[in-house]
Amino acid sequence: MRSLTAFSIVLAITILVFNPATANTIKVCENCEYVKIQPVLDTAKDGDIIKVAKGEYRESLNINKSITLVGEQDTFLYPVIPKPGIRVNADNVTIEKFSIFGGFEGIVIENAKNVTIKSAELNIIFEEFTLRRVL
Repeated sequence: MRSLTAFSIVLAITILVFNPATANTIKVCENCEYVKIQPVLDTAKDGDIIKVAKGEYRESLNINKSITLVGEQDTFLYPVIPKPGIRVNADNVTIEKFSIFGGFEGIVIENAKNVTIKSAELNIIFEEFTLRRVL
C-alpha cells in the first residue's frame, strides 16, 4: 500500500513539473474579442501567440512576457508619441510582420535576451532600434 501511495505522489509531481502549459493563440481584429493589441499583451501568458489582423493600430506596445506577436501583411502600428512603437522587457519574445510608422523610437529592447524580430518595417523619425542593458 505504501509503495502504491509513494508511486502516486511521484507520478503526480512528475505530471505537474514536466507537463508544460499549452500556449494559447489569441487574435486581434476588428470583429474579435480584442480590437486593440495592448489589452491582449496585458492578459497573455508566457508562451502565448498573438495574431494581429491587418489594419492600423494607433497605440504603443509594452511586452513584458515571453510571447510571439505576429502581424499579417499590412499590419501598421502608429505609436503614441513620445512612447516607442514596441518596448520589450522580457526574454524569448518574437515579433513578426509589423510596420511601425512615426514616433521617436521604433523598437526598444531593455534587459531582455533572445528577442527575434522578423519582417519588420520601421519608418521612424529618429531611432529604429534602441538596446539598453541587454544581458
